[in-house]
Amino acid sequence: MRISEIAELVGIRERAAHRIIHELEEASYLVVEKDGRNNTYIIDLNQPLRHPLESRHHIGTVLQPLIKKVRN
Repeated sequence: MRISEIAELVGIRERAAHRIIHELEEASYLVVEKDGRNNTYIIDLNQPLRHPLESRHHIGTVLQPLIKKVRN
């Protein structure tokens, strides 16, 4: 899926989506792998959620139901 498609789905501009991805990469939530002209984004499911009240939970806990749904 292209960043422009993601931006449209969540209702933001493409530039904002690029900024968010860049911030997540800098914070080590995402690892970007180049494949020619394409990028593959790998999510570190062990990273804690960023808000202090939710930091004891990990990204994987939130994404797990979505991951199972996508694989089925």
